[in-house]
Amino acid sequence: MRHTVYAIPNISQLEEAQFDFTINGSFANGCGNNNLNFTVSNNTRIWSGVAIYDWDTASNWKPAMVPTADNCVIIDAGTHIYIPHNRAGIPPRLYDAYARNVDLKAGAVLEVVSGNNLTVTEAINIDGSLDINDNASLIQINNIPNTGLGSANIDRVTPNGMDILDYTYWSSAVTLASNFTLNDLSPNTPNGLYYRWQPSVGGNHGNWISVDPNITNMQPGLGYIVRAPSDITNTDTYPNNAYSGRFEGIPNNGNITTPISIGSLPASDDDNWNLIGNPYPSAIDIVDFLDNPTNIPLVDGTVYLWTRNSPPTAATPDPFYGDFVLNYTENDYASVNYLASTATTIDALTGGQTPSQFIASGQAFFVRGLSNGNAVFNNTMRVSNENNIFFRRASNFNTDFEKHRLWLNLSDNAGGFSQIVIGYADGATLGWDRGLDGLAFGGNAVTFYSLTDDNILTIQGRPLPFDDSDVIPLGFISIDENDYRIGIDHLDDLFINQPIYLEDTYTGTIHDIKSTPYLFSSIAGTFNDRFILRYRDTSLGIEDLDSLNGIIVFKENEQIVIKSDYETIKSIDVYDILGRTLFTNKYVHSNYFNISSIKSDEIALFLKIKLIDGKQKIAKIIF
Repeated sequence: MRHTVYAIPNISQLEEAQFDFTINGSFANGCGNNNLNFTVSNNTRIWSGVAIYDWDTASNWKPAMVPTADNCVIIDAGTHIYIPHNRAGIPPRLYDAYARNVDLKAGAVLEVVSGNNLTVTEAINIDGSLDINDNASLIQINNIPNTGLGSANIDRVTPNGMDILDYTYWSSAVTLASNFTLNDLSPNTPNGLYYRWQPSVGGNHGNWISVDPNITNMQPGLGYIVRAPSDITNTDTYPNNAYSGRFEGIPNNGNITTPISIGSLPASDDDNWNLIGNPYPSAIDIVDFLDNPTNIPLVDGTVYLWTRNSPPTAATPDPFYGDFVLNYTENDYASVNYLASTATTIDALTGGQTPSQFIASGQAFFVRGLSNGNAVFNNTMRVSNENNIFFRRASNFNTDFEKHRLWLNLSDNAGGFSQIVIGYADGATLGWDRGLDGLAFGGNAVTFYSLTDDNILTIQGRPLPFDDSDVIPLGFISIDENDYRIGIDHLDDLFINQPIYLEDTYTGTIHDIKSTPYLFSSIAGTFNDRFILRYRDTSLGIEDLDSLNGIIVFKENEQIVIKSDYETIKSIDVYDILGRTLFTNKYVHSNYFNISSIKSDEIALFLKIKLIDGKQKIAKIIF
């Protein structure tokens, strides 16, 4: 016969690391007896600290051992614990705390100090207060909902430099059942200045949709934008202003799904962008999010983050050439994928707004939808020690494949800035590659991009091995007539000894941009045929006047005459020295053509002449 015996320790025994028991057994007829001794480990840790409030002090616990990932933690009312406690006169410490689960009783406070981490294997019951300071992290392993009648207070602080007209992209770290509204996040923002993004409106392009902050509970996994509170005045702006937001409720844990929606327009149209966000009180690894099997068919492999930056100052350095006195920033979308990330400031190497592969708590971001469905966030994406700011600089990701990259900047004299990346990488092709190619998205006064047959890209992956005969068309959009420059921001080792040239097809110039940036002027417009990135100082398809025998450009009777005995002329474009288009005819289809609409002014003009056989040349004339 088998008997089950339950041994329950008394309260005083809970202070012991183990319990020792003896079971006495005997037969009814007295013919036999047996004593069994056994030991039970005590995996509960009860807070007992009185004067020193550090989690990592063993004497603060019953039994006197700092909790591990195997321990159930109980924190009774009337206590305030710090992970860790940074006292005056003592240098701040960084610490990783662990627990199997946590029971935070009513009236108790557990505070995770900025820069520190609490990792819980299972769940937290919050009947008291769990305070997660800005830049601190709560990481959880198992997919078990948190519970409780109390609240977590999860603080997030925007970067300095907030202006009253700035918007911040937010995502909630607490459950929908917490009834946390946009007004709770920013009560001093005026009504009508809280928005979500709708990918398609009425079957057309997406747009911002105003939401009522008083009745709109922030849905985990969705992104929202909120204008700065109205109590920020113009005198509070750059460079010391920031906004402190606080999420209050039960922290999200486990699987969180968020809808991805696309419209019915062609894939190249803007009805497939979705604003989503990190739903956890810790950073997530965006590579893990993009690689999730559920997410691969739903979203493209690049994310886009809105950044805010400061006006030009002498304190902002120019990392590559060191030739700017004032360096500047502007609002823009930074992009990040497996291959690289792009900056929104010219000081990326010294702490500018370049995102890493980690998306901080409270941060919303754009993705391009590929199909309709529900994308998933889960605990495997959560990471510690990467929650210290909404945007972080990181030049190299934890992606283990060969890649060689070149970052180029286009900027103007009025604060416009745009950056692109060209990278040669394992797995890249000349076609579209998810996670290695990223579409150009947004921009400020200028937008810079590289071109393929089907897309304009802010990040372009190209195949290995690298071939120095490769050429990449570059395009840009400017909203004003201005002076511009294209230059190198930084580059990987492959390009240290590799010549890099920029060809200006409007002026026939091939410029060494490793020596100096290329300076030019342009009117407002979209220019997809002006610049080519190349690695050899040869004109390749653009031949000089002597090498294409029989093609001449000359002045006759106050007209420009183009004559070709080589091949039929397909099109002619004429530019001045500022790159402004003075004349264009895409349908010449003749061997002889004269231009009478340009007034002679004895200035240098450049003609781009394209022939039927695909060859082209740049000719210069003083007219």
